[in-house]
Amino acid sequence: KKYLLFSLLTILVALFHKSALFCIPVYIVASKITFKKKHILPMILLGSLFLAMEGIFRQFVFILYASYEGGEYDNHSISYLNVLKAIFVIWFYIRYKSKLRFDSICKLYFNLNVFSLFIYTSLYWLPEISRLGFYLNVTSILMIPRIVQSIPNMNERKSIRTMVYIGSFVLF
Repeated sequence: KKYLLFSLLTILVALFHKSALFCIPVYIVASKITFKKKHILPMILLGSLFLAMEGIFRQFVFILYASYEGGEYDNHSISYLNVLKAIFVIWFYIRYKSKLRFDSICKLYFNLNVFSLFIYTSLYWLPEISRLGFYLNVTSILMIPRIVQSIPNMNERKSIRTMVYIGSFVLF
């Protein structure tokens, strides 16, 4: 909740990648919201709107990022691996959520991963959109160990840790 420090550091990063500015409002929203089942339908509808009105949204985005239009990254490709990773991280949090009730940091990481899944599935047609998803889902590197550590059963924890190692090896 150190919004000023976070904003200043993000502005510094934006000197190299202006897309980092996207993180300021997303971080603030993600730190305040609690995703519930009632949010699923509005997110699906919004994602469907982005998909249905792709042409209009692309024109708007290319006003800001004209150099990406028609470039090598403008290929409408969806990263199924990123989608699967986001789904796994979200499922993993939900599976052990009862053990993380008072962990507001883990909830923030969960929210950021939900946003990354939304980006990967609804805005994949934008060039370099995966960069925005990476800004959000990189938090899984911090989130997964917090979840594993919250598991009280040592045998279960060891099994989960082994699966995470194998999954990470395959993914990376």
